[in-house]
Amino acid sequence: MRGPVVNQTAMLSASATEHLVPRDDPIRRIKPVVDALRVELELTFRQMYSAIGRPSIPPEQVLKASVLMAMYSVRSERQFCERLPYDMRFRWSVDLGIEETVFGPTTFSTNRERLLTHEVADKFFPQSVAQVKLRGYVSNDHFTADGSLLEAWAFAISFTPRDPDATTDKPGGGSGGRNPEGDFHGETRSNATHQSTTDPDALLARKSHATAARLAYIDHVLRENRRGLIVETELTQATGVAERQTAIALVKRLPGAGTRRRTLGVNKGYDTGEVIRGCRDLKVTPHVARNLSGRCCAIDERTTRHAGYAISQRLRTCIEEIVGGKKTVGGCRKRRVIGRERNRIWTMFSGATVNLTRIATLERQAELRANCGRRMSARTGSYRTLGPLSRRAAAKGGADAAELGPRTDPIDGSRSLFQHPANLSASDCRRHLPRRRLSDLRPGVADSQAPVLEPRAGAQSVSLQSRRRESTAGRPWLVDPSQWHRPVSAPGLWSE
Repeated sequence: MRGPVVNQTAMLSASATEHLVPRDDPIRRIKPVVDALRVELELTFRQMYSAIGRPSIPPEQVLKASVLMAMYSVRSERQFCERLPYDMRFRWSVDLGIEETVFGPTTFSTNRERLLTHEVADKFFPQSVAQVKLRGYVSNDHFTADGSLLEAWAFAISFTPRDPDATTDKPGGGSGGRNPEGDFHGETRSNATHQSTTDPDALLARKSHATAARLAYIDHVLRENRRGLIVETELTQATGVAERQTAIALVKRLPGAGTRRRTLGVNKGYDTGEVIRGCRDLKVTPHVARNLSGRCCAIDERTTRHAGYAISQRLRTCIEEIVGGKKTVGGCRKRRVIGRERNRIWTMFSGATVNLTRIATLERQAELRANCGRRMSARTGSYRTLGPLSRRAAAKGGADAAELGPRTDPIDGSRSLFQHPANLSASDCRRHLPRRRLSDLRPGVADSQAPVLEPRAGAQSVSLQSRRRESTAGRPWLVDPSQWHRPVSAPGLWSE
């Protein structure tokens, strides 16, 4: 029968914001890490405010709001405050109840000076790196550095001569706040003679000879090569030598700099004697892409002949994912405030957000590995262990065998027990399972219809211990998942 529409609103609700957030939402993994960072900054927050007076907006909420803006691509503080009243995910993340009043966009402007004075961003980003190191995700030996231009909150028309007598105003300018019309054709402009009246710290720079010059800053990133995490970041003025000098400065910030052998992979823009000498003084092997376009290269085959050089060059391109993510998702392509120090705060927050998002991804992958052979409950979200399998049960298509579906580790493709594909989301299926089996692994398929896969005849896999492989030949469902490693050909390892 048709259900009636009830127009009377509820007078009392016992729901909390946490109950309205999806159970598999990534923010559930990120929020505990942010809360741990907040505890480390508790002393700094106490020093920011007086012990008496009218209570202000908690700085923890402003900090979490900045992380959410960088994570969900919110373009401005005003848009975030407009979304906060009805987005339960945001309310729960910043510790606001359903009926609590949200703060306004001017809260960010008021507290930005406090964050800048007490160097909260300089303390928040290192704490995010410490959380990554605490989980053992960071490599201390192999790194990659790169820089990228970030457009400043200023236009080229504000780039005027430093000498007031040299200013030539064109007709059209008025006293109503409108910039005078300008024609820069035939006029020589440089950072030595001109300066932006909107943002004096921004300098005129361009990415290549084929692009236009814009007022910009340079965002520098130092990435470790094992998990793709940011270990150091910095924002500088867009000078011609900023990338090379800052790369060496970021390496010096690493713990134990100059006392242990490390490698640094960079592009051909760093192929200069200054970078090579700076790296070798710090006992860092410079894996620099060779610039052979009409000039002498700063490194030779004594460095490039090793296999580690080729590996660093292959992993070096992965840093573009971080830089591009900070620009597109983190909102760093166009700066929102004026001044290098204020823009540096957002750069630090976006770098910490990259690490927090990466932690959530790695923990999700670890959970999938740890719960291979266990089924997730749709009601509670917990896992339960399935009964032992045997060859007879698999051949007859028993209940336990049907629940398992493909016996393939979704992360590295190794043979192991895994939960039924119906318990996976569509994104998990696309990301982890073999692509050719997506048509048979649709979420919501009944257990009795789940395909039972058997090992293909002649399929080979790589095992750490050969005697372990021999003792478990023909019985892949009895193998401990931790004893199996990446197979030679994961997509074709199983067949019906």
